[in-house]
Amino acid sequence: MSEDSNVSQLGDLIKKNKQSVVVGFVITIVLTVALFGINFWYAPLSQGELNPIIFATRTIGFLLIWLIVTFLIARLSILKVLGVLSLLFIVVITTEYLRLPVNNPITIPALILFWLGISYLLLPGFMKKHRYIISSVHVAVLVYFYSFRTSSNFQEIHLQIIVYYITISVSFTFIFWIYQQINWLITIRLNQTKTELALLKSQVNPHFFFNTLNNLYGLVMEKSDEAPMVMLKLSDMMRYTIDMGNQDEVSIMDEIEYLKNYISLHEIRYHKNVDIQFVHEVDKNVKVAPLLFINLLENAFKHGVESSVGNAYVHISLKTRRNKLAFEINNTFDNATIQKENGTGLDNLKKRLNHSYPYRHTLNIEQKRGVYGVYLGLSLNPFQIV
Repeated sequence: MSEDSNVSQLGDLIKKNKQSVVVGFVITIVLTVALFGINFWYAPLSQGELNPIIFATRTIGFLLIWLIVTFLIARLSILKVLGVLSLLFIVVITTEYLRLPVNNPITIPALILFWLGISYLLLPGFMKKHRYIISSVHVAVLVYFYSFRTSSNFQEIHLQIIVYYITISVSFTFIFWIYQQINWLITIRLNQTKTELALLKSQVNPHFFFNTLNNLYGLVMEKSDEAPMVMLKLSDMMRYTIDMGNQDEVSIMDEIEYLKNYISLHEIRYHKNVDIQFVHEVDKNVKVAPLLFINLLENAFKHGVESSVGNAYVHISLKTRRNKLAFEINNTFDNATIQKENGTGLDNLKKRLNHSYPYRHTLNIEQKRGVYGVYLGLSLNPFQIV
């Protein structure tokens, strides 16, 4: 069904530009004959030289020229296209039919104008942006040509050098344009990636803040001495989320402090006996992506503490060694509660890991005998995969 749709769209496109296709074909034939006449593209063949590879190469070349000419006619005025192509015919007439010497003052300038015209038709924005550099190069070619044209030692080699120089400069122009387009696409992709990451970071544990604010309201109403501390820790966490969440990397010590505040707020919030252990042995100079561990910790409390009736525990371990980081959580859990979850937070984490640590992360999840275990391994060396 998809292939039929593509064929149908191609057919509609050809019908819509039928006149351009026909005119482009005629102009391409004339152009091919002209190029053959000056031995510029189709060099004369010796007997028996034509083979399937040469035939295929020239057929592809003809089709490419036909495509370019058709595109120009469809997008631009046919007079502009014919005006540029007429410069090539001037080259043919001066070199083949008028039998002017190779150092005549018409051929090289006409050839330069032809290439410049084609370039302006195909790459108007690029040519306008770099017009001074491009003009300087071709002016230098003309100066070189005229300085040797009138000299007594002018040789055929000088003309070949000029033609090669023009061809190389035009080729370089198109290659440089392609390079800029690739850079432009890469920039767009990077901006898109940054936008996606910012969106994923903005989705980090909003429900936790809402629940903590409700808990803070209750403490204030009770005039509890814990209210100021809760307010301070919550303020620190929100500030960190806003200020550091937009960074590419943050100190691992800042991440640890963020996790500690999160744990402290939960310890105040839940009035039940919960075994919470947080062991961290890290290199203080290590930097990681911000808010990378909070989703896993939030899930541990959500499924290991909120839904438990007793004997709940959350054991957290964060260690770094030899350019490797290991973050591990084991907690009790309610299997029925986990099955009801849609896994949005975990999906966001996986996307962030693919963006920030491509081929440099390992995420393993295991459920066994009422224990929910998560292991996140990172390679801190950008050239080392895991």
